[in-house]
Amino acid sequence: MINTGVTSDNGKTVQTITVPADFNLASDDMGGFSIKVTIPESEELGGQAIRIYGPDSGTAPQMFLLEGTWQWPKERQNIEVAYPDFAKWNADHNYLDWVKNSKSELIWQ
Repeated sequence: MINTGVTSDNGKTVQTITVPADFNLASDDMGGFSIKVTIPESEELGGQAIRIYGPDSGTAPQMFLLEGTWQWPKERQNIEVAYPDFAKWNADHNYLDWVKNSKSELIWQ
């Protein structure tokens, strides 16, 4: 798990994602971007993959696609507390600077 500190690197593994040259995130569905999560050792999931998509309008996001470096909130830390400007983004999705204002003691560094 990324934000629990369970991994040896506290979830700081870097993954490179390659997209076509004409890829565009401007659409409501993030250009169809999704993440495939596979947990082979999971008995509950039978080793199946889960695909996570960008949020539909009016639903809580299960992922963010952000430019630059992201620092996860620590376990049991509310994103609105760890990132005080998150509510501004929630009210106006054009406000992208919310990720620049975090409480360092509440995020993985």
